[in-house]
Amino acid sequence: MPEERRLRIPGLKDRIPAACDFVMHAARSAGLDERAVHHCQLAVDEAVTNIIEHGYRGDGLNQSIEIICRAERDRFVIVVVDDGPPFDPLWQSDPDPLASMEDREPGGWGIYFIKKVMDEVVYTDEAGRNSLMMVKHVQDAPRLENLRDHVALKVSVSNPVDDIWLFAPHGRLDARLCPGLDRLMTDKLEAGKCLLVLDLGDVEYVSSMGLKTMVSLWQRARECQGNLVLAAVQTRVHEVLQIIGLDLVFQIFPTPNEAAAALDNPPA
Repeated sequence: MPEERRLRIPGLKDRIPAACDFVMHAARSAGLDERAVHHCQLAVDEAVTNIIEHGYRGDGLNQSIEIICRAERDRFVIVVVDDGPPFDPLWQSDPDPLASMEDREPGGWGIYFIKKVMDEVVYTDEAGRNSLMMVKHVQDAPRLENLRDHVALKVSVSNPVDDIWLFAPHGRLDARLCPGLDRLMTDKLEAGKCLLVLDLGDVEYVSSMGLKTMVSLWQRARECQGNLVLAAVQTRVHEVLQIIGLDLVFQIFPTPNEAAAALDNPPA
């Protein structure tokens, strides 16, 4: 019999990290490599976020989301079940990741993202409940056990060059960190400090909320005649940016110093 784990959480955004951690541990126990574990976390983060924001309209205190993880012989299965209005996200056509920010339609990106990082995605209506099954194929890889938990979340803020501010989050750019990072960077934008560097050198994971936060801050910086650029992006995070097409939107520099220098000396 396949090994199965279950988790039920209320439909609240502050419970999304718990869902991701649950899937992370289950995926590692199933023998997935770290890249595949990362993809599973991203997919669940996006699926649960969509349920809370759209299915439960941001008010899921009295509603729940069930997450089922099942380790089979050659695949790892995640099923996310909710009680929102019936909705099949797979009917939508895929958006264009090469389109400019101005031409992008607001919907459809979540399920597109899930389809890109998972090997199989299937929707079913089970007795009036939405059920989204996401599958990652298990490759031959060593089992990873007794790994440390991720470091505590924090953000370092510095002012390396006049009028340029550098923000360096540490750990995971997800639902726990994004509100605080958004507040810190918004404070600078509202004070007219619109040249910002986001140093991602110590960020190993960016969730859908992290991506939305980055895009929102970038748009606000551009609106005040400034810019938000990225620096030291790790390979896994860069892959996520490429999947969504955001590597064509953000300027990305190898180091924070190079990013700050580019903002300090923009091309004529």
